[in-house]
Amino acid sequence: MEEQKYGSCMRCKQESTPHRKKYWKELVSNCNSKRFQQNFNNWTSGNDDIDKFIQNNLLSTKNEYHLLEWIPYNRFRKVIYITEDGFGKTHVANWIDVYFWKHCFK
Repeated sequence: MEEQKYGSCMRCKQESTPHRKKYWKELVSNCNSKRFQQNFNNWTSGNDDIDKFIQNNLLSTKNEYHLLEWIPYNRFRKVIYITEDGFGKTHVANWIDVYFWKHCFK
């Protein structure tokens, strides 16, 4: 009897099965860590300390909800000013790029 498959990573092509399901997030995390690391030279916040902080987060996070990503201002649409306080201005906007997990799975 063939095992049911739970999808495969489009980057490394490894598939998940019921026996590997509990390890699936770790596999995806490892695949994305490699992808993020290869992409480090393609972006910058303009601040080395912030860049290193984001890079360390991308390499060590095992949960997609804790990932940090630098998003350049030109990747936002419908930017709306909300308020301003002692820390700066607050805006809300639409991010025009697709959430990265949609790129990883079939």
